[in-house]
Amino acid sequence: MLRHLKIKNYALIENLSIDFQSGMTVITGETGAGKSIMLDALGLLAGKRADTSALLDKNQKCIIEAVFDTHSNWFTEFFKSNELDQHSPSIIRREISSTGTSRSFINDTPVNLTQLKLVGERLIDIHSQHQTLVLNDSSFKFNFVDAIAGIKVQLEQYQINYKRFQELKRELQNLQLNKQQSKKDKDYFEFLFAEIAEVKLKDGETLSLENESKILSNSQHISQVLGAANNTLSEDDENITSKLLKVKNDLLAIAKLNPNYKSLAERLQSSYLELKDIANECASELDSIPNDANRLSFIEERLSSIYKLYKKHAVNSDAEILAIAADLDDKLQRIGNYDEEIIKLNDELLTIENNLTKQSNELTRLRSECAKAIVEKIKDNLAMLGMPSAEFIIELAESNDFNEFGKNQISFLFSANKGSEAKELTKVASGGEMSRLMLCVKFLLAQKSALPTIIFDEIDTGVSGDIAQKMATMMQDMAKSMQLITITHLAQIAAKGQYHLHVVKEEIEEKTISKILEIHGELRVTEIAKMLSNSTPGKAAIENAKELLKA
Repeated sequence: MLRHLKIKNYALIENLSIDFQSGMTVITGETGAGKSIMLDALGLLAGKRADTSALLDKNQKCIIEAVFDTHSNWFTEFFKSNELDQHSPSIIRREISSTGTSRSFINDTPVNLTQLKLVGERLIDIHSQHQTLVLNDSSFKFNFVDAIAGIKVQLEQYQINYKRFQELKRELQNLQLNKQQSKKDKDYFEFLFAEIAEVKLKDGETLSLENESKILSNSQHISQVLGAANNTLSEDDENITSKLLKVKNDLLAIAKLNPNYKSLAERLQSSYLELKDIANECASELDSIPNDANRLSFIEERLSSIYKLYKKHAVNSDAEILAIAADLDDKLQRIGNYDEEIIKLNDELLTIENNLTKQSNELTRLRSECAKAIVEKIKDNLAMLGMPSAEFIIELAESNDFNEFGKNQISFLFSANKGSEAKELTKVASGGEMSRLMLCVKFLLAQKSALPTIIFDEIDTGVSGDIAQKMATMMQDMAKSMQLITITHLAQIAAKGQYHLHVVKEEIEEKTISKILEIHGELRVTEIAKMLSNSTPGKAAIENAKELLKA
């Protein structure tokens, strides 16, 4: 239920703060006074698109804030799952800056527009002057019939399967497209894979071959260097190691004369041993140098094959080539499995399709049974609203494909006059007839819906007199189980409200603003009398207004 509404800097409203009560509240005022502004503001709290053109003062931000009761289980779960502070009543706020940016809050915690819409849909149902058009919307028709039929659980179970059915169809379509593409790619993939497999490359092989190639290509030069080193160190007549040995022995001969000479001799012994070892290693390396022209030719050919793969696949390592080979192998394996996967998906689709058929048949049966009762109630209420000959038909037909509501197409057919053929609403219903029909629809929904607040914006358009009186009575009945707020130009409806808000337009400091006042007693009598007389009310209009209020 809506408890309180604040509007600042929106359209013609400079500053508004007003309380709302349970039951039926009527809002009246002259055309253009700004009665619908309040509903537009509430629409912003329900997630409607923000527009800076609605700002009264372009230099200040607009603030819409409302207090709602939010004590149902749905709100408990919503607050918990969205990590919002939970308490009832809750404060919903929307701010629109002069630059066009919009921010939304629930209990002072920022929320996105999707979250705001979800909450708004649970709090208020705003019926604007143009909403009768939704009677032609397929989703609205299904939602209306299903709400009266009480088949929410069955529909949700169907929609779970329908969602999976749609997913599987997309998967199958993608798989079939991939299969078609794979046929084109298969030969190319096989060629690439065979080309790599033929080389029989091992990770790290290229680096090893490159090192071996360097040795083989430079074997003569290496032999010369190692031979010369070995000769200089230990083979020549004047080799280094022999000279070091002589110097060491000479130092040892004079070691008795000075201990330092012995130390020098020992250090020379270490150098002698190290150089002797180096000479031996040079000799050993010299003996092991390969000199195989055939091996070199083989390595160069193999490296050439490997380098071609590198260039072709734009890579720089054996590991990358092997990864490409693995990927090609995986693609070829998948190509071979497409048929198996398609068969599997088709089997699952068939199972779900059978379940959907059973579920949709059940939905059709339940809707058909309920549709008869809905038609009778609508016709009874239309008769009460001055349309005794009205014909209303809910037509359920089987569709070619499943949709989110089953395998049905739904139509509302209408005829206002006896003997006229019932046709689609848009082709036969006038504005007043559509308004009365929509009220009958909302009247039935109010008995089934848990929605706490419904707001009508001139749903009485096109009616008057006794019919307006009966519409007002229906609204009164709706207000027994929910909060009902209605904007009206009809005295009969205005008199039925438990609370009466009056919108006035004033010019202040070269600026036009709207104000909303709660009126009682003589002020209310005068306002209703004005609605009856369309001018300054006389005594008769005053008395008539009093009678309406008494009734």
